[in-house]
Amino acid sequence: MKKFTLFSLVMLSAALAFTSCSKELDPGQVRTKEVAVSLATRLPSAPQSRAVTEQVADIEGYHLRYILEIWTSGDKPELYKRIVKEADADKTTSFDVTLLSGHTFDFLLWADYAEDGGNEDMHYTTVNGLKEVSRSEKTYITDEQHDYGLAATRDAFSAHKQVTADAPINETITLTRAVAQLNIFTTDYEQVEESFRPVYTGLTITTAADFNVLTGTSFGSATSDLRSYVAVKTEKEGTTPDKNKVFTGYYFTSSEGKNVVDMDVHFYRADNSEVVTYNMTNIPLQQNYRTNVTGALLTQTGTLHVETEAAFAGDDIETTEPKDTPTETGLYYSLDGEAWTKWETADMPEGTYSSFAALSVGGTKVTSNQLTAIKNRNLEVIDLGRAVYERNYMPGTLFDANTSLRAFVFPEGITYVPSYFFRDCSHLSSVGLSSTMTEVSVGSFQNCTSLTEVTLPESVTKLSQMAFRDCANLKTINFDHIAEYGNMAFAGCTNLELDVTLPANMTVIPSNLFLNCANIRSVTFPSGLETINYNAFYGCSGITEINLPESVTEIQYGAFAGTSISEVELPDGIKVLSDRMFLNCKNLVSVKFADDITSIGSETFRNTALESITIPGTLSVATQAAFANMPNLKTAVIEDGEAPLTFGLGFFYQDEALTSVTFPSNTAAFNNSVLLGCYNLETITCKAMKAPAVKFEDFGMINEDHGRNYLAGLNVPDGQKKLIVPTGATGYEDDLQEDGTENYWKTVLLNPDKCGYTIEYRDL
Repeated sequence: MKKFTLFSLVMLSAALAFTSCSKELDPGQVRTKEVAVSLATRLPSAPQSRAVTEQVADIEGYHLRYILEIWTSGDKPELYKRIVKEADADKTTSFDVTLLSGHTFDFLLWADYAEDGGNEDMHYTTVNGLKEVSRSEKTYITDEQHDYGLAATRDAFSAHKQVTADAPINETITLTRAVAQLNIFTTDYEQVEESFRPVYTGLTITTAADFNVLTGTSFGSATSDLRSYVAVKTEKEGTTPDKNKVFTGYYFTSSEGKNVVDMDVHFYRADNSEVVTYNMTNIPLQQNYRTNVTGALLTQTGTLHVETEAAFAGDDIETTEPKDTPTETGLYYSLDGEAWTKWETADMPEGTYSSFAALSVGGTKVTSNQLTAIKNRNLEVIDLGRAVYERNYMPGTLFDANTSLRAFVFPEGITYVPSYFFRDCSHLSSVGLSSTMTEVSVGSFQNCTSLTEVTLPESVTKLSQMAFRDCANLKTINFDHIAEYGNMAFAGCTNLELDVTLPANMTVIPSNLFLNCANIRSVTFPSGLETINYNAFYGCSGITEINLPESVTEIQYGAFAGTSISEVELPDGIKVLSDRMFLNCKNLVSVKFADDITSIGSETFRNTALESITIPGTLSVATQAAFANMPNLKTAVIEDGEAPLTFGLGFFYQDEALTSVTFPSNTAAFNNSVLLGCYNLETITCKAMKAPAVKFEDFGMINEDHGRNYLAGLNVPDGQKKLIVPTGATGYEDDLQEDGTENYWKTVLLNPDKCGYTIEYRDL
């Protein structure tokens, strides 16, 4: 079978239906008729559902053993037969038994690792039967066993099948993992002085002690004290130096739901002295899944991340593979796992089928016409992994809006996923990509809402625009090797849980790249980054921190709107703050501007948590609602500059906590609603020697229709509200403005019956 590099092919369920017989078997009954059962077994390997599955490990000194238990069904089940066998060289085995005709049996299957020379597993005890498999783990891996593969000796697999003996049975059963894998990584190993670095780790964890193969559930409770010399000093192949694996273990979990456990991780030096203990709580373990725990465990600083990924099989959906491979040159197909049939035309037999597989022998190629012939057959699984296509690309939109398709495997030689190939395939959950692919094209997986995990092959270096747009349930994806991204590549992936590290050579972040990806935790920017395009991280509420490199000179509108950042230091090259750049960043309490900022766009800081602001006098453009609806803003100062400055519509609109605001000497005019709804505004300082043009709505208005009063300073007692202007300033107390219209400095702000401010002239 082909090994896939994108979360692997879901396997289509074996179509066997068995009926239950209520008549209980009497073991002493005379056998008048027996039925032969030949049962082949295998362990999970690629392809598996929703993820690329690690092949079952080859471990020196250990072998796989299989156990089959056959139980009678009914109110008083009895053990009918038990067989223990060592696995064959290919990790499979078979059981040939006879059953009494007309009765129903429960077949329980178990596989685990035993040491060579014996048939007793070192980690699991089965003497009480497969309805009560118990843990018997050794407490440590010896100093001579510095090998990550040894952790896999705790891997275990099970299956349950109910069979009615009506006719001879010959079938294959795939076992699935009865355990969850726990991996623990530390991110700060290199930060610890070499003489203090630990050489082994220990884990104390309380988890389920027993497993019932019949029901697929775990039960009981036991505490493990596991010691591993694998530890932090050995770096697993493929990991980066700042992410060292310190522990791997396998634990019983039930087939439904997650088990949440607490644990202590201990780090020891060679002399057995303890470096540090790390307490972890609420860690999820789920059958067939891998839980990765990542954090600064040696220094106990930073954030601890827990990631659950479908590294093993999810809900297995099995397909039967034809056993006999043709040798004659030609192209063949198989429907629902039946025998290979020569495929000489584009025609397919009439009927309803769930799976289709193609096989090329002697280099014979699938044509475009043949591919089109299977397009609209409502197939759930299409496997072309053993076929050769006539070109190195396929037609775009071929399976667009196909709601039957659940799994697809590309043939080798295809160099990219075609544009909109799977768009709106709402049930697609698994795809096998070829190792020759370099690109996921425009909209290839757009709105594939059943995708949960993606593993891209190393050969893929480009994700075009909208590649995974609106894949709302996509949770994890690896893209460390991606060099080029298109706009909206992950827009709408609301469940994507990632720590994003962007390519080192990236200079421009595309627009809408992670739009509304609410579960992204962090982002690391390349040192040479220059431009962050619009809405790149809009709605990424999981991001709490951004560290922008000094190379950034442009951040377009909405780039960080809706994130959870608390502070930001803008690079000196950011002279223009674009519209909505930090809109709805409700945790943002601190901003450091460049010294020569020139422009603040509309709604740039609207609805943030800033408590005070001081804006440099280089500001020449102050656009509408830039600091509107800020519940914590108390003081605002715009320093003096030279360019005439006009404040945009609603610049401080409804900043209800604002008590003091200072406008600079170069203030030329106000647009409407600049201070509208600033109910607690006590002091307005305007340093302009000549009163800027102002309208009634700048300072307040009465909305009689809605019974609301928007007057500035409404909640400040009369006599405490002050308008402070420079000594010798003119125009503030005039009845009319220069254009002959009513002067609202006097008739609204200074009017005792309206805002009620008093004017003071000071040396400013």
